[in-house]
Amino acid sequence: MNRSKARLSYLKSIIKLPNNDAKETTNLESTIIVSASSYLMEIYVGTPPTKQMVTVDTGSDLSWIQCLPCEHCFKHNQPIFNPNRSSSYKVLRCDSSECLKLGDKHACTRSNEKCKYLLSYGDNSGSYGELAWETYTMGNISIRNMIHGCGHQNFGYFNEDSSGMIGLGDGPLSFFGQTRHLIDGMFSYCLVSQVGPNPHARSRINFGINAEVSGPTVIHTELIKKKGMPFYFLSLKSISVRNRIIQFTRKYGEILIDSGTTLNYFPRDVMQNLKEALILEIGKHPLMINNEFCYKMNTDIPDITFHFAMEANLTLSKRNTFSVYGNALCLNMKAEDHISIFGNKSQMDFLVGYDIPSRIISFKPTDCSKHVISK
Repeated sequence: MNRSKARLSYLKSIIKLPNNDAKETTNLESTIIVSASSYLMEIYVGTPPTKQMVTVDTGSDLSWIQCLPCEHCFKHNQPIFNPNRSSSYKVLRCDSSECLKLGDKHACTRSNEKCKYLLSYGDNSGSYGELAWETYTMGNISIRNMIHGCGHQNFGYFNEDSSGMIGLGDGPLSFFGQTRHLIDGMFSYCLVSQVGPNPHARSRINFGINAEVSGPTVIHTELIKKKGMPFYFLSLKSISVRNRIIQFTRKYGEILIDSGTTLNYFPRDVMQNLKEALILEIGKHPLMINNEFCYKMNTDIPDITFHFAMEANLTLSKRNTFSVYGNALCLNMKAEDHISIFGNKSQMDFLVGYDIPSRIISFKPTDCSKHVISK
């Protein structure tokens, strides 16, 4: 059997292919909507398929949704998933190889009991429940035997429009990790602006053949992977406000790109230098509102440019760098001395492409409200 036929035979064993067309397996796509400061992706879970809106999280290596019976669930606007009504739901055992891949998220002790997971996030939210096989459907493609979490105890702040998380980190149990052989290790998304004339705008996320980001306005930069970590890092050399440059040390220049985090986080000294540069370029001292760095709404805010490796200079307008806070514009960057993060506000209105095998992340300026699924 040649390589292409062997690949098709394998794919048929786990995927329901429309019209037996192997090309379809590398063209997964779905809708993304913005809700408050989160981005939610539409998927269908179970048999029969049940619609779920899950938070798009490149910083997470396990997908999960809220499930009945709910011992402690956050409020959300969709019916809670009932695994007893899905013929494709199958809980894993604690001693299964898949359960053991949870590592420190493994939360069961007896080998013959159901596999339990425990997730916690940086904001002290988290999820506890069963690890199970399930079917995910996107468009006309159903992917069987996806490993995901069925959360019975979910705590912390979660968006009411969301029913859980879609893990896009590079881990063996993430959605990306389980489908990377189908999508050639590539995905891209476009995050619509959280402000503007169309608060209900939709955009899309692509996996595989249509995820490539190209064109004359694209910039490419190095993707850094760290051993044993599912996260994606970029090498940030400096940031600038017009001609004023703020340098990063190597320790803090490796910045986590995270669609599940709203703001940017930088070391305290970088933030101080950035604020001083903004004050000098704006020509006015800021309004201090609840310890936020703010200006009046009509203030002329200069662009801030991020200088990444490979001479990739990403220029962000005030829409990416300041947020409306009452009757003012406030800087959406905070001091954090332990990790640097490039959050989703700075990614708005860019088509962001991840090519994991090539270790490249690409940015293309795009009106994401027009980057929609074709019907």
